[in-house]
Amino acid sequence: LQGGQWVLGMPCRLMGSGEVVAFLGLDGSGVGTNMCRVRLLDGKLAAHASQYLLPMPTRPARQGDWAYAVDLKGEQAKLNGRRGLCGLTGILAGRSEQRGLWVMFETSDPASPPEMALLADGNLVALPGPPQGAPRTPWEARLAALPGVGGAPLALTDESVQEQRLALLSGPPEQDKDSASDAGSVDLSGSSDSEAGDGDAAESAERNIGGAGSSQRFVPTVGDFVTARTLDRGSAGPASGGGLRHGRVQCVQGHDTGATVTVRLLCEGTLTGEVAEFPAASLAAVSEDELVLNAVCGGCAAAEPEE
Repeated sequence: LQGGQWVLGMPCRLMGSGEVVAFLGLDGSGVGTNMCRVRLLDGKLAAHASQYLLPMPTRPARQGDWAYAVDLKGEQAKLNGRRGLCGLTGILAGRSEQRGLWVMFETSDPASPPEMALLADGNLVALPGPPQGAPRTPWEARLAALPGVGGAPLALTDESVQEQRLALLSGPPEQDKDSASDAGSVDLSGSSDSEAGDGDAAESAERNIGGAGSSQRFVPTVGDFVTARTLDRGSAGPASGGGLRHGRVQCVQGHDTGATVTVRLLCEGTLTGEVAEFPAASLAAVSEDELVLNAVCGGCAAAEPEE
């Protein structure tokens, strides 16, 4: 209002619906009518009785404000009541040093580019409110969080999301539960076999532990490859200063390390194979791979044997 007069384009609150409209003047369709022409936010025109229009308080527009164009004359009168976004400042044509704001107006067709116009500061008003980014009161925060507030576009219900939520609440179908139970079950039928296999492996590992300084001595059994110390490199039998011979256990008499073991010595170099007896405590385990690596020629007793 200017001097008690309505200004073209001024924002008003429509009583009853609470909608914000822009006043565009009296409706001249009849004599003595109290109907007023208004512009809706979407740009369409409508008519409402003047007693239902409540002028809203305004303030001067600034950069970044959504503002209403008011009291424009001439060719720019068509912009009265339209809402636009205030942008960069500019110098008005024909008026030295009078600045204005470039305004980008909304269009009814979202596919059309916005309309730009340079308007004087006095022809732009904004609704009072906190600046962008200002803290909100608890009531304002709750109001902004309410569904339907803020002009968010409506969307159809996503049925797939509802089905997923329902599945989480009710759980899987009965057949899926049975499948899950079967997948989580454990077959115990082979437990005895696996335990027996583990026992054999442990027993074999225990027998193969040996050597000087070991806490568990090697206990030979029939068929094991062993290393034995002979009296000399030409005769069989145990002694402390003889050479090392390799052989295979043929017989074990007694128990543990106190047993007497019959070993068939292998042909190594110029030494021939023969049978000898050794105390079990004097024998050490040897693998077949080690025997292959230590094998030498029977003629020269130095080179690797020919294949």
